[in-house]
Amino acid sequence: MIDLHIHTNFSDGTYTPKEIILLAKEKGLKAISITDHDTLNGIEEAKYYGKIHNIEVINGIEFSASFMEKEIHILGYFFDTKNKNLLQKLKLLEKTRFERNLKLTKKLNDLNLNIDFEYVKSLAKHNLITRAHFAKALVNKGYAKNIKEAFHKYLSFNKEGYVKRNLIDSKEAIKIIFEAGGICSLAHPFVYFSENEIENNIKILKNMGISCIECYYSSHSKKQTNYLINISKKFDLGITCGSDFHGENRKNVSLGEIFLKNKLEYKILKDLKFKLGDDFNER
Repeated sequence: MIDLHIHTNFSDGTYTPKEIILLAKEKGLKAISITDHDTLNGIEEAKYYGKIHNIEVINGIEFSASFMEKEIHILGYFFDTKNKNLLQKLKLLEKTRFERNLKLTKKLNDLNLNIDFEYVKSLAKHNLITRAHFAKALVNKGYAKNIKEAFHKYLSFNKEGYVKRNLIDSKEAIKIIFEAGGICSLAHPFVYFSENEIENNIKILKNMGISCIECYYSSHSKKQTNYLINISKKFDLGITCGSDFHGENRKNVSLGEIFLKNKLEYKILKDLKFKLGDDFNER
Protein backbone atom coordinates (compact mmCIF):
# COMPACT_ATOMS: atom_id res chain seq x y z
CA MET A 1 0.00 0.00 0.00
CA ILE A 2 1.36 3.44 -0.94
CA ASP A 3 0.58 7.17 -0.82
CA LEU A 4 2.63 9.47 -3.06
CA HIS A 5 1.09 12.86 -2.25
CA ILE A 6 1.55 13.98 1.35
CA HIS A 7 2.19 17.36 3.00
CA THR A 8 3.93 17.92 6.33
CA ASN A 9 4.22 20.93 8.63
CA PHE A 10 7.19 22.04 6.54
CA SER A 11 4.60 23.45 4.10
CA ASP A 12 0.84 23.52 4.67
CA GLY A 13 0.27 20.24 6.50
CA THR A 14 -0.02 19.89 10.27
CA TYR A 15 1.84 16.60 10.90
CA THR A 16 5.61 16.36 11.30
CA PRO A 17 7.46 13.91 9.04
CA LYS A 18 7.92 11.60 12.04
CA GLU A 19 4.18 11.69 12.73
CA ILE A 20 3.49 10.92 9.06
CA ILE A 21 5.71 7.84 9.26
CA LEU A 22 4.07 6.61 12.46
CA LEU A 23 0.60 7.10 10.93
CA ALA A 24 1.71 5.36 7.73
CA LYS A 25 2.90 2.39 9.77
CA GLU A 26 -0.40 2.30 11.65
CA LYS A 27 -2.30 2.24 8.34
CA GLY A 28 -0.12 -0.49 6.86
CA LEU A 29 1.54 1.59 4.14
CA LYS A 30 4.71 0.22 2.57
CA ALA A 31 5.90 3.39 0.82
CA ILE A 32 5.15 7.12 0.85
CA SER A 33 6.36 10.35 -0.71
CA ILE A 34 6.57 13.68 1.08
CA THR A 35 5.53 16.27 -1.51
CA ASP A 36 5.66 19.58 0.31
CA HIS A 37 5.14 22.79 -1.65
CA ASP A 38 8.41 24.20 -3.00
CA THR A 39 10.56 22.73 -0.22
CA LEU A 40 12.56 19.58 0.49
CA ASN A 41 12.99 20.20 4.21
CA GLY A 42 10.74 17.37 5.40
CA ILE A 43 12.34 14.57 3.38
CA GLU A 44 15.42 13.86 5.51
CA GLU A 45 13.45 13.43 8.73
CA ALA A 46 10.90 11.23 6.97
CA LYS A 47 13.65 9.01 5.58
CA TYR A 48 15.29 8.69 8.99
CA TYR A 49 12.11 7.45 10.65
CA GLY A 50 11.12 5.54 7.52
CA LYS A 51 14.21 3.34 7.90
CA ILE A 52 13.43 2.72 11.56
CA HIS A 53 9.86 1.65 10.76
CA ASN A 54 10.59 -0.08 7.44
CA ILE A 55 8.65 2.38 5.28
CA GLU A 56 10.13 3.42 1.94
CA VAL A 57 10.27 7.20 1.46
CA ILE A 58 10.48 8.54 -2.10
CA ASN A 59 11.97 11.98 -2.70
CA GLY A 60 9.09 14.26 -3.66
CA ILE A 61 7.98 17.86 -4.13
CA GLU A 62 4.95 19.77 -5.42
CA PHE A 63 5.56 22.84 -7.57
CA SER A 64 2.85 25.43 -8.07
CA ALA A 65 3.42 26.37 -11.71
CA SER A 66 1.93 28.62 -14.37
CA PHE A 67 0.36 27.00 -17.43
CA MET A 68 -1.66 28.88 -20.02
CA GLU A 69 -2.64 31.59 -17.50
CA LYS A 70 -3.65 29.00 -14.91
CA GLU A 71 -1.99 27.67 -11.79
CA ILE A 72 -1.35 23.95 -11.95
CA HIS A 73 0.55 21.64 -9.60
CA ILE A 74 3.42 19.46 -10.75
CA LEU A 75 4.68 16.61 -8.60
CA GLY A 76 8.32 15.59 -8.84
CA TYR A 77 9.67 12.20 -7.74
CA PHE A 78 13.01 10.34 -7.42
CA PHE A 79 15.16 13.44 -8.05
CA ASP A 80 18.50 14.21 -6.42
CA THR A 81 17.79 16.42 -3.40
CA LYS A 82 21.29 17.92 -3.64
CA ASN A 83 20.97 19.05 -7.26
CA LYS A 84 22.32 22.64 -7.42
CA ASN A 85 19.86 24.00 -9.98
CA LEU A 86 16.92 22.61 -8.01
CA LEU A 87 18.16 24.11 -4.74
CA GLN A 88 18.80 27.50 -6.37
CA LYS A 89 15.29 27.57 -7.81
CA LEU A 90 13.80 26.68 -4.41
CA LYS A 91 15.67 29.60 -2.82
CA LEU A 92 14.24 31.95 -5.46
CA LEU A 93 10.72 30.59 -4.91
CA GLU A 94 11.15 31.09 -1.17
CA LYS A 95 12.00 34.75 -1.83
CA THR A 96 8.96 35.32 -4.07
CA ARG A 97 6.72 33.57 -1.51
CA PHE A 98 8.08 35.84 1.24
CA GLU A 99 7.31 38.92 -0.87
CA ARG A 100 3.79 37.62 -1.55
CA ASN A 101 3.23 37.02 2.16
CA LEU A 102 4.17 40.61 3.03
CA LYS A 103 1.69 41.90 0.43
CA LEU A 104 -0.94 39.49 1.76
CA THR A 105 -0.44 40.76 5.31
CA LYS A 106 -0.88 44.35 4.16
CA LYS A 107 -3.98 43.51 2.14
CA LEU A 108 -5.64 41.77 5.08
CA ASN A 109 -4.87 44.70 7.35
CA ASP A 110 -6.28 47.08 4.75
CA LEU A 111 -9.50 45.07 5.14
CA ASN A 112 -9.39 45.92 8.88
CA LEU A 113 -8.28 42.38 9.74
CA ASN A 114 -5.63 42.61 12.44
CA ILE A 115 -3.13 40.02 11.19
CA ASP A 116 0.48 40.48 12.27
CA PHE A 117 3.13 38.87 10.05
CA GLU A 118 5.24 37.84 13.04
CA TYR A 119 2.22 36.02 14.44
CA VAL A 120 1.75 34.16 11.14
CA LYS A 121 5.45 33.24 11.21
CA SER A 122 5.02 31.83 14.71
CA LEU A 123 2.20 29.61 13.46
CA ALA A 124 4.49 28.27 10.73
CA LYS A 125 7.19 27.58 13.36
CA HIS A 126 9.95 28.84 11.06
CA ASN A 127 8.86 26.56 8.21
CA LEU A 128 7.55 27.62 4.80
CA ILE A 129 4.73 30.12 5.27
CA THR A 130 1.67 29.34 3.14
CA ARG A 131 -1.85 30.70 2.83
CA ALA A 132 -2.90 27.91 5.20
CA HIS A 133 -0.99 29.68 7.98
CA PHE A 134 -2.79 32.94 7.19
CA ALA A 135 -6.05 31.00 7.26
CA LYS A 136 -5.20 29.63 10.69
CA ALA A 137 -4.40 33.16 11.89
CA LEU A 138 -7.77 34.37 10.63
CA VAL A 139 -9.50 31.53 12.48
CA ASN A 140 -7.57 32.15 15.70
CA LYS A 141 -8.41 35.86 15.55
CA GLY A 142 -12.11 35.11 15.09
CA TYR A 143 -12.42 36.33 11.49
CA ALA A 144 -13.43 32.88 10.21
CA LYS A 145 -14.98 29.78 11.77
CA ASN A 146 -12.52 27.37 10.17
CA ILE A 147 -9.75 27.05 7.56
CA LYS A 148 -12.21 26.39 4.74
CA GLU A 149 -14.20 29.53 5.55
CA ALA A 150 -11.03 31.63 5.78
CA PHE A 151 -10.12 30.64 2.23
CA HIS A 152 -13.68 31.10 0.99
CA LYS A 153 -14.02 34.58 2.52
CA TYR A 154 -10.55 36.03 2.04
CA LEU A 155 -7.74 33.92 0.58
CA SER A 156 -8.97 32.06 -2.50
CA PHE A 157 -8.62 33.39 -6.05
CA ASN A 158 -10.73 36.51 -6.65
CA LYS A 159 -11.42 37.02 -2.92
CA GLU A 160 -10.62 40.35 -1.24
CA GLY A 161 -7.47 39.14 0.47
CA TYR A 162 -6.03 37.15 -2.41
CA VAL A 163 -2.55 38.06 -3.63
CA LYS A 164 -1.12 36.38 -6.71
CA ARG A 165 2.31 34.83 -6.30
CA ASN A 166 4.90 34.72 -9.07
CA LEU A 167 4.93 31.08 -10.13
CA ILE A 168 7.56 29.00 -11.84
CA ASP A 169 6.72 28.27 -15.47
CA SER A 170 5.45 24.71 -15.89
CA LYS A 171 8.01 23.91 -18.59
CA GLU A 172 10.83 25.10 -16.33
CA ALA A 173 9.51 23.10 -13.36
CA ILE A 174 9.43 19.92 -15.45
CA LYS A 175 12.92 20.59 -16.80
CA ILE A 176 14.40 21.17 -13.33
CA ILE A 177 13.02 17.88 -11.99
CA PHE A 178 14.08 15.98 -15.11
CA GLU A 179 17.62 17.37 -15.00
CA ALA A 180 17.82 16.43 -11.31
CA GLY A 181 17.18 12.82 -12.31
CA GLY A 182 13.48 12.66 -11.52
CA ILE A 183 10.12 12.29 -13.19
CA CYS A 184 7.07 14.61 -13.12
CA SER A 185 3.37 13.96 -12.64
CA LEU A 186 0.47 16.32 -13.24
CA ALA A 187 -1.30 16.52 -9.88
CA HIS A 188 -5.12 16.23 -9.63
CA PRO A 189 -6.02 17.42 -13.17
CA PHE A 190 -9.72 17.85 -12.40
CA VAL A 191 -8.92 20.53 -9.81
CA TYR A 192 -8.11 23.09 -12.53
CA PHE A 193 -9.15 21.55 -15.88
CA SER A 194 -12.59 20.62 -17.18
CA GLU A 195 -12.99 17.24 -18.83
CA ASN A 196 -13.06 18.98 -22.22
CA GLU A 197 -9.67 20.62 -21.54
CA ILE A 198 -7.76 17.72 -20.05
CA GLU A 199 -6.72 15.70 -23.09
CA ASN A 200 -5.35 18.64 -25.07
CA ASN A 201 -3.57 20.14 -22.06
CA ILE A 202 -1.98 16.83 -21.11
CA LYS A 203 -0.76 16.49 -24.69
CA ILE A 204 0.91 19.91 -24.39
CA LEU A 205 2.43 19.01 -21.01
CA LYS A 206 3.76 15.73 -22.37
CA ASN A 207 5.57 17.69 -25.08
CA MET A 208 7.10 19.75 -22.24
CA GLY A 209 8.38 16.54 -20.65
CA ILE A 210 5.77 15.49 -18.12
CA SER A 211 5.78 11.71 -17.76
CA CYS A 212 2.86 10.82 -15.47
CA ILE A 213 -0.67 11.74 -14.42
CA GLU A 214 -2.03 11.58 -10.89
CA CYS A 215 -4.97 9.39 -11.91
CA TYR A 216 -5.81 8.15 -8.43
CA TYR A 217 -6.65 11.05 -6.14
CA SER A 218 -8.74 11.31 -3.00
CA SER A 219 -11.44 13.53 -4.53
CA HIS A 220 -11.62 11.89 -7.98
CA SER A 221 -14.76 9.96 -8.81
CA LYS A 222 -14.60 6.51 -10.42
CA LYS A 223 -15.55 8.09 -13.75
CA GLN A 224 -12.82 10.73 -13.50
CA THR A 225 -10.23 8.15 -12.48
CA ASN A 226 -11.05 5.83 -15.39
CA TYR A 227 -10.98 8.79 -17.78
CA LEU A 228 -7.48 9.77 -16.63
CA ILE A 229 -6.24 6.17 -16.82
CA ASN A 230 -7.42 6.00 -20.44
CA ILE A 231 -5.67 9.31 -21.20
CA SER A 232 -2.45 8.01 -19.62
CA LYS A 233 -2.60 4.91 -21.83
CA LYS A 234 -3.29 6.97 -24.93
CA PHE A 235 -0.23 9.15 -24.38
CA ASP A 236 1.97 6.42 -22.87
CA LEU A 237 2.21 8.20 -19.51
CA GLY A 238 2.82 6.71 -16.09
CA ILE A 239 0.24 6.70 -13.30
CA THR A 240 0.69 8.14 -9.81
CA CYS A 241 -1.61 8.14 -6.81
CA GLY A 242 -1.97 10.28 -3.71
CA SER A 243 -4.34 11.34 -0.98
CA ASP A 244 -3.02 14.94 -0.77
CA PHE A 245 -3.00 14.53 3.00
CA HIS A 246 -2.67 17.79 4.99
CA GLY A 247 -3.56 16.59 8.47
CA GLU A 248 -5.93 18.90 10.34
CA ASN A 249 -5.95 21.39 7.46
CA ARG A 250 -7.99 18.90 5.39
CA LYS A 251 -9.91 16.81 7.85
CA ASN A 252 -11.88 15.01 5.14
CA VAL A 253 -8.70 13.48 3.65
CA SER A 254 -7.10 10.44 5.30
CA LEU A 255 -3.55 9.22 4.78
CA GLY A 256 -3.42 6.29 2.38
CA GLU A 257 -7.13 6.45 1.44
CA ILE A 258 -6.91 7.45 -2.19
CA PHE A 259 -9.37 5.82 -4.59
CA LEU A 260 -12.91 5.90 -3.22
CA LYS A 261 -11.47 5.69 0.31
CA ASN A 262 -9.43 2.59 -0.60
CA LYS A 263 -5.68 1.96 -0.51
CA LEU A 264 -3.57 1.34 -3.60
CA GLU A 265 -1.05 -1.37 -4.30
CA TYR A 266 2.76 -1.06 -4.44
CA LYS A 267 2.69 -2.03 -8.13
CA ILE A 268 2.05 1.60 -9.08
CA LEU A 269 5.36 2.59 -7.50
CA LYS A 270 7.14 -0.39 -9.06
CA ASP A 271 5.92 0.72 -12.50
CA LEU A 272 7.22 4.25 -11.88
CA LYS A 273 10.66 2.90 -11.04
CA PHE A 274 10.59 0.86 -14.22
CA LYS A 275 9.76 4.03 -16.15
CA LEU A 276 13.01 5.58 -14.92
CA GLY A 277 14.94 2.86 -16.70
CA ASP A 278 17.57 0.29 -15.87
CA ASP A 279 19.90 2.85 -14.29
CA PHE A 280 17.39 3.62 -11.51
CA ASN A 281 19.09 4.23 -8.20
CA GLU A 282 16.94 4.98 -5.22
CA ARG A 283 18.17 8.18 -3.65
